Amino acid sequence: MAQSISIATKKDKPDWARLRCLLWPDCSAERHELEVEQLLGSEGLVALAVLDGKVIGFAEGSIRRDDVEGTCAAPVAYLEGWFVEKQYRGKGIGRALVRFVEEWARGKGFLELASDAEIWNEASIRAHGQLGFSGGGENGAFREEVELTTRKARKIRTGRGGIRLRLRL
Repeated sequence: MAQSISIATKKDKPDWARLRCLLWPDCSAERHELEVEQLLGSEGLVALAVLDGKVIGFAEGSIRRDDVEGTCAAPVAYLEGWFVEKQYRGKGIGRALVRFVEEWARGKGFLELASDAEIWNEASIRAHGQLGFSGGGENGAFREEVELTTRKARKIRTGRGGIRLRLRL
């Protein structure tokens, strides 16, 4: 089984949109199309997991210039969402996608990667925690601090119930 992670291009739109519909089924097809176009034309990145020629997962990273709760600076790299098809979960694919976004954020010079989850979505909150994100407070905001000059991971408690994760490279 050949597995790879690559950056999405316009040719990937149908597969990417199909997966987005699985992750966010309440979002209209038109809205997905609009957001896909916006992400392709932005400073952000979309990583696709491909297994034997089939797109089975994605992670969307953006740069948010507004004030993101729990972060130390703006702009900040933001993990908008990630998804792996059910039959491929538990194999490290989601983790690899998020790590790909982390490397992109580091390459852009960011020290933090923020994300969020609906406060009722226990599976998403658990998945964020397994990847080193902490927080989730009242609004489901998560944060991970990526320090560019170090080698080990260490958690530091921050305000509003968050924990920053420092990854040493």
